[in-house]
Amino acid sequence: MVKAIKITLLSLLIVCLVAVMIGFMTGNFKFGSKAKLVYDEEFALEDVKNFDIDVKSLDIKIEESNSDKVRIKIYANEKDDVDVSKDNEQNILIKQNNRISCIGFCFNPERDITIYLPKDYDGEFNIKATSGDVESEVKNNLVYKINVTSGDIDIENAKSIEGKTTSGDLELGTITSFIKYKTTSGDFEIDKLTLEKDSSIEATSGDVEIDNISNAYVDAHATSGDIKIKNNDRHAEYELKIKTTSGDITVR
Repeated sequence: MVKAIKITLLSLLIVCLVAVMIGFMTGNFKFGSKAKLVYDEEFALEDVKNFDIDVKSLDIKIEESNSDKVRIKIYANEKDDVDVSKDNEQNILIKQNNRISCIGFCFNPERDITIYLPKDYDGEFNIKATSGDVESEVKNNLVYKINVTSGDIDIENAKSIEGKTTSGDLELGTITSFIKYKTTSGDFEIDKLTLEKDSSIEATSGDVEIDNISNAYVDAHATSGDIKIKNNDRHAEYELKIKTTSGDITVR
C-alpha cells in the first residue's frame, strides 16, 4: 500500500515538472517578469470613428481624458502579438493574434489595453474578448456591441448595448436608449435604464436586477426563479422583455 502511494506521488511530481518545463520552454512561465508597454499612440479626435477590438487574453479599459486626442496604451508580452491599425473609414482596429495559454500554474503578469477618450467622442465599440474583462468609466453615451467569453463587463454609461456574455457578470450604470443582451452563467445588473425602443434581456444560470427603469413595461418570464417587479407601467411606450432560466428577476 505504501509503495503504491509513493508511486502515485512520484507520478504526480513528474507530471508537474513536465508542465513547468513546457511552460518555461513556451515562455508562459516568467517569474518576476512584468508586462511591457508595447504600444502608446495618440490620434486626432476627428480621425477616429469607431473601435473594432478582438482580443484573447487582455483586459480592455476605456477611460475619460481631458485631452482632445484619443490615446491607446497597451501593456502586454511580445508573444501576445497585438496589432493596431486604422481602416479607410477611420475605424481603429485592435487585434491580438496570439493567446498565451498555460499548462499547470500561470505566472503571467496583468496585461491590458487602455483607451483614453475625449469628452466629445461619440462613436461605437465593437468588442470581442476571451479570458479578459471589459471596463468603461467614461460618461459618454456610447454604443457597445459585445461578445465576451470568460470575462466580466463593467460599463458606467451607454446609449445602447447589445451582444452576449458567457461565464461572466455584467454590471451597467446608466443605459439611455436600448439593450439587447444574453448572458450564460453570470449575473446581470443595471442601475438605471431608460428606453427609446423595445428591448430584451435573456439570462441562463444568472439573476437579472434593475434598480431603476423608466418609459418601459416589463414582460418577465422565469423558469426556476422568482419575479419581483415594482410599479410596472402597462401603458408605457416601450417594452422590455426579460427571460431567465435558473435565475431571479428583480425590477424596482
